[in-house]
Amino acid sequence: MKLLSGIRAVIRQMLSDELQSSDVDYNWTDDELDVYIADCLVEMASYSAYQVKETLTTTADSRELDLSEIDDLLKVREVEYPVDEQPRTFRQFSVWGDTLRMELDSAPSGGEDVYLYCDEYHTLSDTQSTLNPELERILVLGASGKAAITKAQPKINAVNVGGGGVAASLQSWGMSQLALYREALNRLVVPDSYKEYPTA
Repeated sequence: MKLLSGIRAVIRQMLSDELQSSDVDYNWTDDELDVYIADCLVEMASYSAYQVKETLTTTADSRELDLSEIDDLLKVREVEYPVDEQPRTFRQFSVWGDTLRMELDSAPSGGEDVYLYCDEYHTLSDTQSTLNPELERILVLGASGKAAITKAQPKINAVNVGGGGVAASLQSWGMSQLALYREALNRLVVPDSYKEYPTA
């Protein structure tokens, strides 16, 4: 598992943006790379989100739960109530804004646990990561492609130290990286299936 600094280092290798000497700056700052990384993380969550079981607590005589307590929430997939039964008991529910309403015949009492099976955005920082090796590889493809294209575009018609074709080659390489990134994302897609649960 790689943390943010490790992902940045791999992206720099892909971009041939490793320091050769102490008096030469990177072509991309850490902040620039972090923008592309964050953009890809948001996009990747639509294809393969971080799956988490969250626990919320009921309020007396209310079928509603406050979702604002859950950080980085993308979607609630299933609601289990009451919890830890065999077989497990899942409920129909609806979401409006930050409020989830369980479809129950009678409102629960207060202080009872409810399990929410959620899709959340992936986390990547210098202390933690929710990415597996496959998603790390996809992230590197996307972020390096975006970085290359963004840097190349304003230089396409400019005079470059390496010659007139440098910027165009960088843009072409970036576009090929993004094509690989999109293909990899599409392979992650698993179709949603609708399930009907009891309200009693």
